[in-house]
Amino acid sequence: MFTASAAAHGDRGCGTVHLNDGASVHTRVLQGDVACWTARRTLRRYFNSTAQCAGSSCLREIGPWTCQAAGYHDFPRLASCNRPGRWIAAYSLAD
Repeated sequence: MFTASAAAHGDRGCGTVHLNDGASVHTRVLQGDVACWTARRTLRRYFNSTAQCAGSSCLREIGPWTCQAAGYHDFPRLASCNRPGRWIAAYSLAD
C-alpha cells in the first residue's frame, strides 16, 4: 500500500525503467513529493518520445514536467525532470 510518508521524502531509488530501444535506466526521486510510479512513467515518456527536442540538451515538456538531457560532465546522470518543488532523474546502469 502506498503511504504519504513514502512519497514525501526525496532522494530515493525508484527502480529500473526499460526503454523502447532495449536500454534500461535507473530512476531516482531527488526532491519532493513524487511517487516512484510517476518518476518511472515520466522518464520513460521522455526517453521514448519522438517529439522534437528544444535546444542542444533535448528539452521537452512531459505533462507538467520539464525534462532535459544531462551534460557529459553529469554522468552517470542521463536526464532529469523538474516541476516546482520536485526533481527526478535517470541514471546509467553502467559504471
